Amino acid sequence: MTLALQQKAFLSPVADTTVYLICFVGAAILFIFDWIAPLGIAGGVAYLLVIFLTILSTNSRVIFVVAVYCTVLTLGGYFLSPDIGTAEWIVLINRFLATLLIWSTAIWLFVLKQEKQSLKESEMKYRTLVESAPLCIHQIDSEGYIQSMNRAGLAMINETDEQSIIGVPYLNAVCDEDRERISGLMDDAFKGKFSAFEFRGVGGIEFSSNFVPIYNSSSKIDRLLGITEDITDRVRTQNELSYQASHDTLTGLTNRNEFENRANRLLSAVQHDKSEHAMCFLDLDQFKVINDTCGHPAGDKLLRQLAKLLQSTVRKRDTLARLGGDEFGVLMEHCPLDQANRVADTILKAINDYQFFWEKETFRIGASIGLVAITESTGNFANLFKQADAACYLAKDLGRNRIHVYHPDDTELAIRHGEMQWVGRINQALDDNMFCLYAQPIVALDGHSGKHYELLLRMLDEQEGIIPPGAFLPTTERYGLIEKLDAWVVNHACAFMAEHPTFVEQIDFISINLSGPSLTNKDFLETIMRNFREYGVSPGKICFEITETVAASNLESASNFISILKQLGCRFALDDFGSGISSFRYLKNLPVDYLKINGMFVKDIVNNPIDHALVKSINEVCHVMGMQTIAEFVENDEIKGMLKAIGVDYAQGYGLGKPQPLIELI
Repeated sequence: MTLALQQKAFLSPVADTTVYLICFVGAAILFIFDWIAPLGIAGGVAYLLVIFLTILSTNSRVIFVVAVYCTVLTLGGYFLSPDIGTAEWIVLINRFLATLLIWSTAIWLFVLKQEKQSLKESEMKYRTLVESAPLCIHQIDSEGYIQSMNRAGLAMINETDEQSIIGVPYLNAVCDEDRERISGLMDDAFKGKFSAFEFRGVGGIEFSSNFVPIYNSSSKIDRLLGITEDITDRVRTQNELSYQASHDTLTGLTNRNEFENRANRLLSAVQHDKSEHAMCFLDLDQFKVINDTCGHPAGDKLLRQLAKLLQSTVRKRDTLARLGGDEFGVLMEHCPLDQANRVADTILKAINDYQFFWEKETFRIGASIGLVAITESTGNFANLFKQADAACYLAKDLGRNRIHVYHPDDTELAIRHGEMQWVGRINQALDDNMFCLYAQPIVALDGHSGKHYELLLRMLDEQEGIIPPGAFLPTTERYGLIEKLDAWVVNHACAFMAEHPTFVEQIDFISINLSGPSLTNKDFLETIMRNFREYGVSPGKICFEITETVAASNLESASNFISILKQLGCRFALDDFGSGISSFRYLKNLPVDYLKINGMFVKDIVNNPIDHALVKSINEVCHVMGMQTIAEFVENDEIKGMLKAIGVDYAQGYGLGKPQPLIELI
């Protein structure tokens, strides 16, 4: 406790009462003496009494009480004392001077007391504020020792007694790595410079603090005021957010965004230091089999295990990242291409040796790896990634489970680059609606007057010229864009039918081709039904065509897909029948309405008896199974006549009608 607090505890309200009592008794005795012997001594003693009692009293009003009382006694003594003759004026002057002195002293002591009281109250307010503050507030002397610290600060360092830390060097609380830096900031603060900084304490706590210079009466800095905050939770949260922003949540590897940032730094550095770096892009083989067979939990576990495996194969300075579902990338810094090839070979061997266990089953996977050097001519990250991606997919095309190194003059890679350019072009065309629908008639050979059309997709170039499907469809199938095109066709076909109800009334149906990925995608099935609902299209006016190879490789999915839409009224046709090797074996399991005989058997039916026999047998089997047949590639009337003689129901080909823009049918 301070001296003021000790005095306040000692001088309670009872003490003030005692002061009043002593004042009255002492003054009365002096009055009696002065009355008997009017020597004027009462005033002098009263003056001393004022000073003494004021020092003892904690109540400044006592000063004036004593002064008034002493004045009354001093002046009263003059009027009540016996006549003293010639000495009367001397006594009167003495008493007047004493009274003046008493009041002068009383006023001075009152002002002084008030200033002390205000200072004490201000100090108490400051102390209360400091002690109740949630931040650590401390003072440091010129030698770097702690002079004071509030309760919040003591709690931060697990202390309860302020005396235990007074005189302790401030730098003792700073970790070794930050001590020299904080010492320099402290020296700057004693030179008058304000410092704000962060540091780590010896216990691992993160602090944010500052030094504020405090000047003494001589305008010199004799101590520092520090305000410190515990920011451990904030730093931890920031670190977690930073980690999450740069790492893949499933595997803990660097994510694509951070991988790109690091690659860009290398691409920038290589322009100046001419250093050699490399990047490899790897795509897992057979991962989809495990994911589809065992479920996503198995796939996630596989990816986590592979992440640990790959981390053990790359160099410490390399960046290993998960770039997509089952795609990984490795940035190899300061690594010539031949050395990078050895690292990639180590990665490939580790993956080949790896076995994945799931519910008593064992799986093996492989990887296709594209390797590319990072040089001055690489340019930007987009070019780098295209090169690595093209090399990886070429490794897949060449048989999978291998490494392909990118070379600018590689002919096969040039083809791949051309395909990848088509990817961007196709996506842009989808965004800009640069596709259109054509229609080719399907003619009934039995003289039936109903109209049937197959919808065909065409792409428009910048001048709105027609790009044939053979130029872009292989790329859409290779790079997973075919579902987007299927969705575009279904949407625009339904929109067209909704806008032209008269056309719909005049036709039996229109045919729309569907790809394998769309056929096995439940979301795509919902897309079709949503289009029916939104446009009010009758499902009975739609016939979906699926190829034989797609149906054969996805027999169960195809059967479910067909059954659901047939319940709504849709029809189905099996396209390119005869291209498979086991067509009749599974045909009975597909509830299709029409079967389109592969044009390779139809175009030579007039001159080739084998083709004639095949078409005839296919037609007979289909009729037995309740299906109708459609022959493709009908180029002339001679072929048409022979098909009619065989009993084929419908024909389609340039000899019967070429594809034309759908809008021209209106």
